[in-house]
Amino acid sequence: VDESGDGPFVPVWQMAGAPSEPSVVNFNLMTDIVFHQSFSFSRDNETPVLSRIVDASKLYGSAAVVDPEDDMPDPQSLMVTPVYSDYSTDSREVGGCVVAVLPWDVYFKDLFQTGTPGIYVVVSDGDCGNEFTYEIIGVEANYLGEGDLHDSQYDEYVRLADFAATITPDSPNGGAQCNY
Repeated sequence: VDESGDGPFVPVWQMAGAPSEPSVVNFNLMTDIVFHQSFSFSRDNETPVLSRIVDASKLYGSAAVVDPEDDMPDPQSLMVTPVYSDYSTDSREVGGCVVAVLPWDVYFKDLFQTGTPGIYVVVSDGDCGNEFTYEIIGVEANYLGEGDLHDSQYDEYVRLADFAATITPDSPNGGAQCNY
């Protein structure tokens, strides 16, 4: 699609691994609202941003699909970090960004030894409006689905912890930055 207007434009330029769909190359990520909000927040605040949950396959096609046969794919977020065209001046200009697709299951795998009894992890991104649950049994992290799916009879054992607090500061701007 030919882009018009003043931009900024954020075309997909380099990927690891190589894209299997040529339509991904030069796709303007700014056309996606989640990326647009995250990039703008990252640029304006000169900080990395962890986005709300996204369907990365809409942005990167099959390159973002971890397991194409998975009926219930794990939630994913984008990590967006600004890259500056010049680091030597006080008025740095953003020349691009590095974007990583982060499937949430990687944070919960291999936490415990094989045979460790299961626990539930409920991930909530606060004002961004997403909540999902994993069951961790030993080294495995099993995505159970959207919502808080833990057994409420064990509420007395609930423990809360901030996730990646250094890259998820409070955001009054409507969800460009989510606090997990």
